[in-house]
Order: sequence, then structure tokens, then C-alpha cells
Amino acid sequence: MTDADPVRLMDKAWERIQRKTFTGWVNNHLKKRGLKIESIENDLSDGLMLINLLEIIADEVFPFKYDKKPRMRIQSVQNVGFALKFIEQKGVKLAGIGAEEIVDKNLKMALGMIWTIILRFAIQDISLEELSARDALLLWCQRKTEGYSGVNVKNFHMSFQDGLAFCALIHRHRPDLLDFHALDKSDKAKCLETAFDVAEKSLDIPRLLDVSDMLDMPKPDERSVITYVSMYYHVFASSEQAEAAGRRVASVIEFNAANDKIKADYTMRTSALQDWISQNTDRWNNMENGNTIEGVQGQLKELSDFRATDKPPKFAEKTDLEAAFNALQTKLSLNNRPPFVPSAGQAPDDVDRAWAGLEKAEHARNVALRDELRRLKRIKELSERFTRKANVLESWIDAKEAFLSSEPLGDNISEVNARLKNHEGFEAEKNAQEESLATLRTIAADLQSAGFDGMPAISARLQKIEGKWGTLGQSGNSRKQRLQEKLAELQRIENLLLDFAKRSLALSVFLDRAEEDLTEPINVESVSAVDELSRQLDSLASSVQSKEGEYNSLRGLADQCNQAGVSETTFSEVSIASLAQKWENVNGLIGLRRGSLAAENDKQKSHDELRARFADQARDFVSWTSMKGSAIGALSGDATAQIADLKNITDTFPEGKAKFEQLEALDRELVDNGVFDNPKTEATIESLKSEWDSLNTIARQKDEVLHEELAAQSQSGLSKEQLAEFKECFDHFDKNKDHLLDRLEFGACLRSLGQEVSLDAGSKLDDIIRSIDQDQDGNITFNEFLGYMEQVSTTKDTPSDLKNAFKVIAGDKDYITQADMSAVMPADKVQYCIDRMQPYPGVDGGYDYATFAESMYA
Repeated sequence: MTDADPVRLMDKAWERIQRKTFTGWVNNHLKKRGLKIESIENDLSDGLMLINLLEIIADEVFPFKYDKKPRMRIQSVQNVGFALKFIEQKGVKLAGIGAEEIVDKNLKMALGMIWTIILRFAIQDISLEELSARDALLLWCQRKTEGYSGVNVKNFHMSFQDGLAFCALIHRHRPDLLDFHALDKSDKAKCLETAFDVAEKSLDIPRLLDVSDMLDMPKPDERSVITYVSMYYHVFASSEQAEAAGRRVASVIEFNAANDKIKADYTMRTSALQDWISQNTDRWNNMENGNTIEGVQGQLKELSDFRATDKPPKFAEKTDLEAAFNALQTKLSLNNRPPFVPSAGQAPDDVDRAWAGLEKAEHARNVALRDELRRLKRIKELSERFTRKANVLESWIDAKEAFLSSEPLGDNISEVNARLKNHEGFEAEKNAQEESLATLRTIAADLQSAGFDGMPAISARLQKIEGKWGTLGQSGNSRKQRLQEKLAELQRIENLLLDFAKRSLALSVFLDRAEEDLTEPINVESVSAVDELSRQLDSLASSVQSKEGEYNSLRGLADQCNQAGVSETTFSEVSIASLAQKWENVNGLIGLRRGSLAAENDKQKSHDELRARFADQARDFVSWTSMKGSAIGALSGDATAQIADLKNITDTFPEGKAKFEQLEALDRELVDNGVFDNPKTEATIESLKSEWDSLNTIARQKDEVLHEELAAQSQSGLSKEQLAEFKECFDHFDKNKDHLLDRLEFGACLRSLGQEVSLDAGSKLDDIIRSIDQDQDGNITFNEFLGYMEQVSTTKDTPSDLKNAFKVIAGDKDYITQADMSAVMPADKVQYCIDRMQPYPGVDGGYDYATFAESMYA
């Protein structure tokens, strides 16, 4: 055997492999017409099978009239010539291949012709160098097998010899058909057999190659491998369209499911918040006030703790819910979905009304408790005053009773007369003390009208005192009668002294009571209460003034007594000096009382002014925040317009901040002045701060949602992975690195990305180039290329687009099955559809995807 024998043997081996591979490829297409060839060189020689093949793969009627029953060589040559002419019209140059060689059954020429047909119709290449087709198919293989251990596709011979590249292609697209990671990568034959068997049985790819074709050759036949791999490309390119449609459907389902989750969360949380509001509204409306000062103070602390601890988190929850509601409405509006309509009583306006009801109940309870606390304090004050005055009066009665029962009548006229006059002083004092008893009756009546629950004790004490009072009167009358009987024969002695004693004692009692009233503590909380005390002071001052004549008269009597050499205190318990001191003290106290009441009046007016200013500014602030909140909630239009409008609104927020800071200063001034309640408004600094924080939260979250939507809309619609993939493909086919793709490079690039485009003149490829080539120079820039890929890689968010996606998954059927969806969609998204789709009439296991698509946007 010569040195050339190994080369001839290798050529024969490649020839055998190509004959088998190409025969399988041809028969894979001819089977669509029930045809089959056994020998490429023999069965194609008359042109009939060749013409059938061309009609099938070109998907058009053969344009030339040919002899359907050739018997002569010239007829076969003519048929084959027409076939070769048809191939050349598709832009393919058949270098060195003539009709006679095919008719003469030249195997190499027949194989060369079939390879040219494969390149043109299976791999879309018309260049003699065959670089565009190989590069496009090679790049597709590299991208699809990237990341698979042991797979490194650099060519179409040695890179596929161990079978791992075939297995990786299958696993990448159909991981359910084989477990790549479980393969014994050292067993090349087993890997090849696994790939060939799975492709044939599960993907309908004929077994164009055998294991021996790949392993028995030092270098597998490249054309045979390219032919076989191109069938993988065509099968998986169509499946990728269904997968893209599946991703589109899953995206819409995920959007709707996420919104459904937000709606359910909003409904649940709003219901819980409304329950809390209702419970606490009932709590404050139905609370019974305590019957002690400590009890009411405890209830006021309970209310204060509620405002400081329980209420703020719920207000924050209300704000969060309103912000979530507005954010959801914004997302729905910007994504062409109808607005969310909550259940009855769960809209933000409903929650606001319920919240206002809670604050009204809370304010009413606060006012009621404050009133009750004042009432109880008043009762305590009256009770203590009653006890003080009762003790004084009862002690006086007891003392006088003892005096009346122990004091002797006297042994002489002077003594008896003195006793009698002294008794008249007692009666005068008793008459003066009658007013003290009347005061006790008035205080008891006031306690009765105030609802004092200790009235039985008060009434019993009053009844006891009145009993003693009656007894004292009887004792006094009895004593007076005895003295008068004894004085019948006695002369009036020292009438002057006795007159002084009687009148000075009455005036002394009057001045004592006046001093007691003038030193009562001033304990009021309003201007009207100060006015009432001022009226009482005026009345007392008038009474004192009316006693000035009596005082001067007593001074005259005292002077007369002194001139007679007798002290005015001989029969009197009161001296003129003590009366003078009491008189000056009472008049001085009247002046001091007037000054104190004037100061208290100014203080209460100042407090009322502070309350009024706080109430007015609070109403203005609440109106301002409500107006701004409503303006934010009413924003409409596209995201850009809403952002601009929102900025115009938030630009006014410094004004609101200044208003709130003024209210904080007023609140601090009220607290510093000891003012803790304000009947002029329901607002508190805490509730106003919540309003301010709520407005800022709503504005911030609205701005975040709008910018997220704007960012989403401003993006190209392509993922980072897609951008990287498209840049890699563009750079790969930019052979001369001029950053431009010519017509053939652009077509090959699209083919490598799975786009079914023809390279024929006047085909869809030229329409694409005309639509995206801005300067119409026939070359495509990267931005033009990227714009087109975005156009074909992204979809619009409409019911029609969703229906089209389902139609692709269903294989153009008007209904879809669970199996259709499971092939390209995650299991949870498939179950979501099954749970909501209506059965398709007349088709067992079929579902109506058109109605479902419409419902996803309703």
C-alpha cells in the first residue's frame, strides 16, 4: 500500500459518513410526501426526487415545467438542470457542479450539491467560504452550552466527538429529557448514544450519525456534524418562541398575583384597623366616669396613655395603608389596569371618617372626665369647707351651752344687769351665728346638687347642729327669763357698756367671717369663674362699707366708756382695739383680693387666648395637610407629569413645617402655663404631628412609586443578560471590526439568535434593514441592531399580547392544555391558570385562554 492509501481510506470513510448523513437529512424532508431515497447518487439522478426535495424545503411550487417521467438521458439532464437553476436563483453559486455529473451518478458531485442545499436552506448561507453560516451556528452552540462542565465548543468536529456538546444542547432546552450531571463523561460512546437516542425519540431528530461515525474517525466529518447540529437548532429555535411566550404569561400572572396579594393584605389590615377603631370608639363613648378624684385621674391617665402609646402605631398603620393604597392605584393606572375598589367601609376615606369618629369620642371623653374632675374637686372643697365651718359652729354652740349652764346669775343688781346685758350679747352673737348656720345649709344644698355621695353624713351632721342650735336657743331663753325676773327690781347698770358689748361682738363676728371669705384660696380654671369671685368680692366689699357707720359708732361708744373711766371691755369680749385691727385687716384684704382676682383674670384670659390661638392654627394646619393629601391622592397622568405635580406640592411643605413649629411653640407655652386641656379644639400636638408625619410619608412613598415606574418605563426593556448576549453576537459577526454589520453579517447574526429570516433578495431581511437603518446606507450600527432586538424581544402589556403569547404556547390552537403550559411555564404559574381558566367547550382537557387573558386586565 502506498503513502496515499491512508488518505484514500480517510476520504472513503468521510464519503461513507456524508452519504449516510445527507441521505438521512434528505429523507427527513421527503417523508412529508411519503417519499424516500436509498442512494443519493442513484435516486437523485433523474431530478424528480431532487425537485420534490426543493419544493419541500423552499416551501413553494417548483417554477419550471419538468418531465415527470424521464426515460431518456436528455430528459434527466433537463430536470436536474432546472433544479440547479432553481438553487442558483436562491443566491447559491454551484461551483463546479453540473447537471451531467448528477445524471452520471457522480457521488462526490451529488454530495457537494446536497451540502450546498443544506447550507442554503438549513443554515442560510450563500457565501462560498461558508463562514457566516458556520459562525452563526457555532456561536449559537457556544452560547447554549456555556457553563456546562467538560463542554468547550470551538469547531464542528473534535468539540462534538465525546457527545457532551450534544447532551448539553438537549439539557439546556429540555432538562426533563436527560440529566447532564449524571452522565459518565469518560464514556464517550454512552454519551453519544444517549444524545442520539433522546434526539430521535423525544425531539423527532433523525439519527443522521452513529456512534462509530464520531469515534472511529480521527476527526469527525465536519459537514455531517453541521448538518446534524442544524436540526437541533431548528427544533430548539421554535421551542424558544414558546418559552418566551411562557415567560410573558408568567410575568403577567406574577404582576396580577402580586397585586392580588397587596389587595388581600390591604383588606386584612384595613379590616383589623377598622375593628380597632370601632372598639376604641365604643370604649370612649361607653366609658362611665369614676366616682372619685383618684378614679377620674386614673381614667385621664388611661386616656393619656392611649394617646401616647396605643394610638400612634395605629395612626402609622393608617398612613401605611393609605400610602399602600395610593401606590397600588398608581401601579394599576400606569400598567393599564382598572383601579382597586375596596370592600364597603375599607376605602381610605372610610378609614379617615372612622378615625375622625374615634378622635371625636376621645375628645368628648376627655372633656367629660375633665368636667367630672372639676365637679369632684368642687365637692371635696365644699365638703371640707362644710366640715371646717361645722366644727367652728358646733364648738361655739357647745361653748355657749356650757357657759349658759355654768354662769351664775349674780348677787347684785350690777352683776345681774351685767349678766342680762351679757346675755343679750350672747343673743346678738347667736343671731350673728345664724348666718353661719345658713351658710352650712347652703353648702349642704350645693353638695346635694353636685351629686355628692356622702350626703347622708352631711345631712346627719347638719341635723345634729340644728338640734343643738335649737337646744341652745331654749337654754338661752330660759336663762334670759331667769335674769329678767331677777332684774325686775334692779336698775339698769352700765347700759353703755352692754350696748357696746352687744354691737361690737356682732361686728367682730361679721369681720371674722369677712376675713375668712377673703382668705379663701382662689382655685378657678376660667374667666367666668374669676368673674363670679369678683362679683362675690364686690358684694362683700359693699357689706363691709355698710358697716362703716356701725364701726364709727362703736368707736364713739368706746370713747364714751373711757371718758366715764370704764373700759369698753368690762362686759364685752371685744375691745375697740381688736375691732380696729380687724377693720383695717379686712379692708386691706379686700384690696389684696381685688389684686389677686385681677391677676387671675389676666392669667385666665391669657390661657383662653393661647387656647384660641392653638385651636385656630390647628384648624388651619389640619385644613392645609388635608388639602395637600387630597392633592397627592388626586394626581393623575403619566409618571413624569405626576412627579412634576408632586414636586410642586412638596415644594410647599416648608410652609407646613413652619405652621407645625408654631403649633409646637404654642403647645409648649400652654404646658408651661399649666394648661392641659383645650375645649376649643379636639386637636392635640400629638395628633397634629401624626397628621404632619402622615403627609410626609404619603408624599415620600408616592414619589418612590412614581420614580420606580418611571425607571421601569425608561429602561430599554432588555435584561443585562440580553444586552450582553446581543453585544457578543454583534461583535462576533462584525468581521472587519468597523462597528457595522453589512446585510449578510446582520442576517447571520439574527439567525444565531434564533430569528427565522431568509437571506433571499427582497425577503423580510431587507424590510427589517429598511425599517431600522436610519441613514439607509445598508449597514447596521449596534444601536440600530439593539433597537430591533428590543422590539422583537419585548411585548406590550395588553390583553391582546397576552392572548398571542398563549396562542404561541398552544401551538396556534384556540384552546390550551395543561401539558402545553407545563412545557414552558413554572408549575405554580400553570396551577394559577388552571385554577382560574374556564374549560374550552367540546375539548376534553382544553382551557379557554382568550377569556382568561381578558380577565387578567379587568
